Amino acid sequence: MSRGVERDDNPIMKDAWRSYGLISDIVVLESYRGSGIAGQLLNAMEAHLKSNGARRLQLWVLANNRSAIAAYRKAGFSAYESVLEKVLD
Repeated sequence: MSRGVERDDNPIMKDAWRSYGLISDIVVLESYRGSGIAGQLLNAMEAHLKSNGARRLQLWVLANNRSAIAAYRKAGFSAYESVLEKVLD
């Protein structure tokens, strides 16, 4: 799922790179995994977001989802930022 084109207001970010596409979820049924569907979805979202002004893409993935991380790396994504979480009782 693409959330559309966002704008990064980080003051150290160059203006030309402030517009980015945000992909929050890609879900492929287990029986279809490994068939290239995730790559096709990524390509379609990339084309859509780029045509709407995105200069870069970000996506969210759970840290323990190794197969998704491998697919995203294959598509050219690399780690940019990490979010650590702690559950409070």
